[in-house]
Amino acid sequence: MNFLSRAVLIVAFIAIQNLAFSQTAKTIRTGRPGVSIGPYVVGTRVFQVQSGLTYDQFRSQNESESYTFDNVIRYGLNESFELSGVISYSHVDLDTNNLSGVSNTQFGGRVNLWDDPDSFIKALCVQFRFKLPWQSSDYKTDDLSGVLLIAFSQDIGDLGLTYNIGASEN
Repeated sequence: MNFLSRAVLIVAFIAIQNLAFSQTAKTIRTGRPGVSIGPYVVGTRVFQVQSGLTYDQFRSQNESESYTFDNVIRYGLNESFELSGVISYSHVDLDTNNLSGVSNTQFGGRVNLWDDPDSFIKALCVQFRFKLPWQSSDYKTDDLSGVLLIAFSQDIGDLGLTYNIGASEN
């Protein structure tokens, strides 16, 4: 490859990087679907997929083994609001019964109500999702229900803490 070709390739590479969308927050809004969520939205026009696998094995009178593969899809409409969806696949292997399939589907959003890094409570958000009745037959429900979650964080010295308070209608 000659000098001119390399120069054109480098200029094209730099130009493409300037056209690409990137995260607008100072830090990555990481998260793994599971027990708790952080209090931030992903940012304007940021698309994020979060996935996690939970494996449980119980040994008592009845042995059981289960795993759940959770996926959360998030898209930021602006710096304060995002849309999000959840789809989970579960498999439960019990001594007496086996269950498999899509076990959880949700759609909703999250709004940041407070974001002040200098205050005692650093950030506060409210997330609301509808549980959709689109599960596999083993997990089927006919009802549309809601999940409300309030998340906030604070720093205590070098330690960052995240709290969640929620309610779910089954």
